[in-house]
Amino acid sequence: MKVLYLEDQAMIREATTNYLKILFPDWTITAVGTGEAAIALIRLATEHFDLFLADLSISGKSEFPAKTKIQGTQVIEFIQSVHPECKVVVLTAMTGDASINHLININVNAILFKSSDLSELNQAIEEVKAGNTYYAKDIEPIIKKNSINNKLSDTSLEITKLQHNIVQLLKLGKGYEEVAAELHTELRTVRYQIELMRRATLTKNIPELITYMTENQIIVVNN
Repeated sequence: MKVLYLEDQAMIREATTNYLKILFPDWTITAVGTGEAAIALIRLATEHFDLFLADLSISGKSEFPAKTKIQGTQVIEFIQSVHPECKVVVLTAMTGDASINHLININVNAILFKSSDLSELNQAIEEVKAGNTYYAKDIEPIIKKNSINNKLSDTSLEITKLQHNIVQLLKLGKGYEEVAAELHTELRTVRYQIELMRRATLTKNIPELITYMTENQIIVVNN
């Protein structure tokens, strides 16, 4: 697995990188200190990154000059635009509802506070690798409030015919590879479509997604 790690504070960057290398010795981990460097690597990489671990705010307290402008959220949005299959794990010091809701809206896979210990980072990465989302415990109330507000404002969800067929096969207990074979599509397409639906419904895993699709009004559109 290829990992891109953005953290502007050298001590944290080095410690976390070393920890990840111990946990995942087969991974290729590239650590950078600025948003500019991260975007340059994304553009130049001969192979896509599988995971982006992002420090959300690049502060003036870092080892880099204040003229550094590109923030973590901008890099997230860039990597999602060119490699939508890349998983994103965010480390943030921001605790306000608006900041957390923005992360949800740009569809990150996991959100942790920078005060979280490294064992929780490992837990979040394992959940994301398994195809789930992960949110720090203190973030859950904000997630739930956001989900309730969405349900109050939107009484239905539009999905494509392909997404509908994927859900129907998942309900039958089919695995990702079986779904791909039956629908004559690529495995990565199935994974990506499931990820899109989970992000739209704020569900963490397949059982939650199936429950949501069963209990709410779903409109299938022809595209």
